[in-house]
Amino acid sequence: MNYDVILFTDLQSVCGHSKPLAAYRLATELRNSQFTVKVIDYAVRWFTDKNLLFELLQTIVGPNTLFIGFSSTFFSSLPSYHGKYANEEIKFKLACFDNILTNYPCPPQDFLDITKKIKNDWPTVKLVYGGSRTNQIDLKVCETIDFVVNGFADYSIIALARHLKFGTGLSVKKSSHDPCVIDHDMLAADLNFRNCVTSYQETDHIRPGEVLSLETSRGCMFKCKFCSYPLLGRKKNDLGYHKTTETIAKELEENWKKYRVQNYIFTDDTLNETTEKLQQIYQAIKTSGVDLRFSAFVRLDLLERFPEQIPLLKKMGLRSVFFGLESLNDESLKVIGKGIKSEKIIKTLNLCRKEWPEINIHTNYIIGLPKETPDTLNNWINWVISDDNPADSFRFNTLRISRQSYWQSEFSIDPFKFGYVLKDNGWANEIWDSTQVDKLVYEYTKKAYLSKRLKIGDLDVMNMVNLGYTFENIKYLSYNDLNLNKLYLQNEKIFRDYVKSLFDFEKLH
Repeated sequence: MNYDVILFTDLQSVCGHSKPLAAYRLATELRNSQFTVKVIDYAVRWFTDKNLLFELLQTIVGPNTLFIGFSSTFFSSLPSYHGKYANEEIKFKLACFDNILTNYPCPPQDFLDITKKIKNDWPTVKLVYGGSRTNQIDLKVCETIDFVVNGFADYSIIALARHLKFGTGLSVKKSSHDPCVIDHDMLAADLNFRNCVTSYQETDHIRPGEVLSLETSRGCMFKCKFCSYPLLGRKKNDLGYHKTTETIAKELEENWKKYRVQNYIFTDDTLNETTEKLQQIYQAIKTSGVDLRFSAFVRLDLLERFPEQIPLLKKMGLRSVFFGLESLNDESLKVIGKGIKSEKIIKTLNLCRKEWPEINIHTNYIIGLPKETPDTLNNWINWVISDDNPADSFRFNTLRISRQSYWQSEFSIDPFKFGYVLKDNGWANEIWDSTQVDKLVYEYTKKAYLSKRLKIGDLDVMNMVNLGYTFENIKYLSYNDLNLNKLYLQNEKIFRDYVKSLFDFEKLH
């Protein structure tokens, strides 16, 4: 079957794969506007097997095809690790640092060569680049890209499709050598978000019981100084960015009836903005009749202020939680806008552990924040990797300050105000620089890995559920315990099953 629009997407690690939301969100809106759409998952695997990729394109590209799109947000440099797992150093790097995000689904020169061949084989088909990494696109590498779409593209993607099919007007920015940039509606402000459902079709090849993503709201009521997400500082009760109870229930019920889906990754920047919001989602879950199990991003300081949320989240079906704690240095927390002190963080973590014995608790930390020094870091980071820490898993990340994104954090707008000087390879302040911090992150992470204190966490929990593991299996599993050979074979089988399902379907339609 030939499609009007083809979208490539990906979200994978050594621990497995999950379907990201954005491409399927756009596919739903395009389908509602009577365009046929094929979403192709596992983009990295397709683009590293050129023969397989072009066999696919020859099957689904036709005279009606308007454009092929690339959802860049979760492209990664997933390495080929088959046969290398005997080396402990390789295993450590793969397990802990395999999800390094990249701008393209393959090496830059390969991407250029492939897109040139696509343009040569199908000269009328446009190439479109979107997602959160559009400002990092290398125009020399991507000289074949016709359009760049910035921001939430729920509406702008329809305008582009109609322009290419019917010749309707399209608002773009264009210079002599660059692609056309579409950025006039980056927040999709006119979208009826409250009532929009992301619907999956047979062409999306959803496996029975597969983990899917679900958004119940967009934006965040907070405005952390380091954060560059869109819609920061949104009013917590701005109903335009919250789905109705009925809409959430409809989406859950539809996915259960069609695919027996009960495991979800909630993509809300902050799920627990208010207790009222959680209660509405809980009502939607009860209305749908689905025994939900989900992973979510939750603010610990809100749990400290509103402890009634802790048992409520458990009743809703929380099985894996991500806490962005960032630091346990009180001075750093104050500068970045976190409204909680380390003493209360630890107290609330212990309360969550007591109330959630079966839930995977993941904590995230940023190293190199203002007021942090090697001494202050050492004061708290050894506690994090000790058995006294009630969290199951954690991850240390070096602070990144970038001006390449179209969404800007306060750090990136005025780094000097916070004591940073930007350099070609990162940043520096009067204490240290990002290269030194990178080394410390590596050393502390490896210490935790070798002690088996570094348990499976974050999105890897749901990735492994996608491979058939139970939450009970995963909870006490460390990265050090991973059998990379087994994981490789499991991931390979699921990908090959996906490829077979895709080609079998296309041959019959």
